[in-house]
Amino acid sequence: MTLFRILPLALCAPLLGSCWLIFPSPPPPPPSLSLSFTVPEIPASARGNAYLGLFWYDADANAFPVSSSRVEAGAQKLFVSGYDLKNLQDNPKFLLSLTEGEARNLSATNLSGADGVRTGTLYPFIWNDLNGNGKYDPLSEKVVFDTNDVISYANKDFNYSFEGNKAGTAFRQSGKRRQGWTHVRHFVLSGASGNELTWNSLAPDSPSLYSFKMKEPTDFASSMEVRP
Repeated sequence: MTLFRILPLALCAPLLGSCWLIFPSPPPPPPSLSLSFTVPEIPASARGNAYLGLFWYDADANAFPVSSSRVEAGAQKLFVSGYDLKNLQDNPKFLLSLTEGEARNLSATNLSGADGVRTGTLYPFIWNDLNGNGKYDPLSEKVVFDTNDVISYANKDFNYSFEGNKAGTAFRQSGKRRQGWTHVRHFVLSGASGNELTWNSLAPDSPSLYSFKMKEPTDFASSMEVRP
């Protein structure tokens, strides 16, 4: 019996390299995301029922959860595994053109720089879980806090711009995005020519990478954070 146990090792020894080729080590897991959030004091009406979630939307504006947890005021974290991110990248309902996805409700015209671009975006927000089931219902539950920033995946580097209009507010939007998963900052600049919206990927070594400051919801096109 001992002879039969030793025999495979003896056969492998002269061809050790071949044995490693037959039994290669497993590939490393895809990179994951660890997100941190600064949360203001939760309103009395939502205490004990506030949830922080990360959601994406398909072309029909249906919301799909990626991660969520009950929250209180202060520092909070969400984790998204690399396998979940890879599944999103491979999902054709997640990766959309700008007009199908991010700009679908913005009456976009004169779009430039986005040929062949596909993006998918994760939106963080906190809602009051009135239904008590930990699941966001856009028809009956209210968003308490959101953020100026998003997490986005792009199939390639690109610079883009377009003119848009939302709820009667005209604006021009532009941005610089990097291929892969990035933290994208959103600013509104008010000037003589009207509101200028920018969406730019943070650098990989940015000190605020994947750190988000939650705030009360504000108008997308006119009253977001103003760049210094």
